[in-house]
Amino acid sequence: MTAAVPPPPPAGPAGAARAPGAPRRPHGRARALAGTLAGLLVVAGVAAGATRGADLVPAAESGTTDLASRSAHVDVPPGDTVLGCPAPARITDTRTGGDAQFTASPADTWSSLRVVAAAGGGAVVAGLGSSSAPLTTLSATSGTAPRVSTVIDPDGATGIRADPGGRVDPVVAASLASTTSRGDLRGLAATACSAPATDLWLVGGSTTVGSSTRLVVQNPGRHAATVTVEVLGANGAVTLADAASLVVPAGKEVTRLVESAAADQDRTVVHVSATGAAVTAYLQHTVLDGIVPQGVDFVAAGAEPARHAVVSGIVSRGEAVADARAPRLRLLATQRSTTADISVWGTSGRVWLHGLESVDLTRGEVVDVPLGGLPAGTYSVVVDAGSDVVAGGFEQRPGDAPATAATPWDTAWVPSQPWAADQDAPSASSSPVAVPARVAAAVVLTAVPEERASDAKGGGPVLAATVVVVTTDGQRVAKAFAVKAGWTRVVDPAEVTSAEPAAVLVEAPTVGATGAAWSVVLSTGSPTPGIAGPAPGKLFSVVAPVGAPAASSAVRVQQDPTVGLG
Repeated sequence: MTAAVPPPPPAGPAGAARAPGAPRRPHGRARALAGTLAGLLVVAGVAAGATRGADLVPAAESGTTDLASRSAHVDVPPGDTVLGCPAPARITDTRTGGDAQFTASPADTWSSLRVVAAAGGGAVVAGLGSSSAPLTTLSATSGTAPRVSTVIDPDGATGIRADPGGRVDPVVAASLASTTSRGDLRGLAATACSAPATDLWLVGGSTTVGSSTRLVVQNPGRHAATVTVEVLGANGAVTLADAASLVVPAGKEVTRLVESAAADQDRTVVHVSATGAAVTAYLQHTVLDGIVPQGVDFVAAGAEPARHAVVSGIVSRGEAVADARAPRLRLLATQRSTTADISVWGTSGRVWLHGLESVDLTRGEVVDVPLGGLPAGTYSVVVDAGSDVVAGGFEQRPGDAPATAATPWDTAWVPSQPWAADQDAPSASSSPVAVPARVAAAVVLTAVPEERASDAKGGGPVLAATVVVVTTDGQRVAKAFAVKAGWTRVVDPAEVTSAEPAAVLVEAPTVGATGAAWSVVLSTGSPTPGIAGPAPGKLFSVVAPVGAPAASSAVRVQQDPTVGLG
């Protein structure tokens, strides 16, 4: 489950996937970026700011004790952007308790890692804990066009390091998608690559009979991380014994089967916290009904605990209220027991969940809220609570099956995102989402209204949203869309450009407390009956933006009054 960290590797030309047996060497700035993945976490300027603090901060006036007079804002150049990407979907490792008879046959898993770098800096993609050459290198340029590269079937987890080139907004976006047409792993599992963090909430998964939930914790940094794992279920925290603490060495990953420590949990939330180094983490959730596949997907980290959360990209097939296959919303109160108000916003405005607009949550106990009874369509669900909560969505689609066989299904876990008005940035969802190869994409865009009381129908300002598509040849094409407050719009990238999309981005500044929430629904295979929209395939996954750019590179530096006192 772990491997050695690579030495400074050779690489191929920009935009090219590595050919087996043909390592190449990067040139210029790309060589400097290649480095080792053990050095991915770089905090630029911190040490320099500490040593030069006395020179940077103005001297206090005589007799002045105000700390503000001994501080100043200093512009610190943005550091490297670091992303961790999951490995392709895979059957449970038999060394950690899996069954060797369960394989992905008779169909192989086909995976695509799509990387898009903004103008300016360069980027290097290499296997986490691998000694091979970089999988691909995107060289720094002085032009304005984005650069795109695709890695087909990476051997395992990957790390991306990107030089910002002086920018403060996101300089690189990447997503991985794994598609399996038949067998135990039948389904489309996709997620965006994410930046390391010290506190992650993974809302999804289960460990009942037939379900397998694998936790993967990756450390792309230069120092070992001590990780605490907390699993919460319907009855609260689950005792994990030795599995509650992990040490993840630098440049490696550690995997654990959640069911081996927390068995028979029909709904789970996994909380990962790290010290010593920031980490990335995700779950791979796989379900079988006997030998019939019931879906596979990655559970990505969603928004941090907050009083408001948005789950965008819920697709209803028009299921009945009591249909066990209807979408559902998963909620957890993290600080104290509270009440959560739930509102659903579709392509024709608000839709009511009769009897479930308000749900009582007990601290630490995971609750699933059924979303049956919705008309067929695409929705965003907004959660407003009196105390901090985390949220996520779950949905299913049926596949074709012979008359004598049970129907296979595919599943998707939808991560939450913050409410735009809670964010410091003018647009809370302004990070691009890369679109992997060989999948169809649809952008789900909702203007979340300020007024969301149980009797509110929406209303408010019209958001001027711009959908930007980065094509596979590096072109950036944009088109404006008007979205009324409380309404959801599904945008086919083909409405923006006929070229193949490599990434999409929504730019929609908030107006008052009305802001945009958006996600990308990926799919493949023939259309599913009853699902409208540009991406209705039977195999599907939902990818949400991973965060907003930093609004400023300024850091406050304050003089230590004890300096020079010995």
